[in-house]
Amino acid sequence: MKSRKGILIGILLIVIILGSTIFVINYNNKQKNKIDDYYKYINGETIDKRKIEDGKVGFSYMGDKQDEIDKEIDELTKKMLESKENPKMNAVYDIFKSSRRNSEGITPLNKYINMINSSKNINELLNNIYSIDGELKLGLLLNSKISKDYKDS
Repeated sequence: MKSRKGILIGILLIVIILGSTIFVINYNNKQKNKIDDYYKYINGETIDKRKIEDGKVGFSYMGDKQDEIDKEIDELTKKMLESKENPKMNAVYDIFKSSRRNSEGITPLNKYINMINSSKNINELLNNIYSIDGELKLGLLLNSKISKDYKDS
């Protein structure tokens, strides 16, 4: 009985020593990583788990939420169109899928394309874009930026 108790105590001590050794090694590795690459230390687990989806340039939690909202809006829109409860919405949808729009193609935009193509200098180009933007309200003067690569900062 005494030897059995001694064996159990020995096994328990070995488990405690191994467990504390593993803890210390992991702790030291995390401390080293925190000093070498703080960004990876904080975000590494998320970056390793997440994959950038096809057609996207990155990922974010706000982007995930926006995707959920967009999907929900699409489903609600389809239900409303199928139910025919909102005749105005169905009329707008019919305009978008009309054969007239398909037969005209890009012809209605030629006026604006020619304005841009006929610009002789940057000032004329900006004035033409400003005119088109004022008429069509498209936001042609884009707000571009360069951002970091979340996978390889």
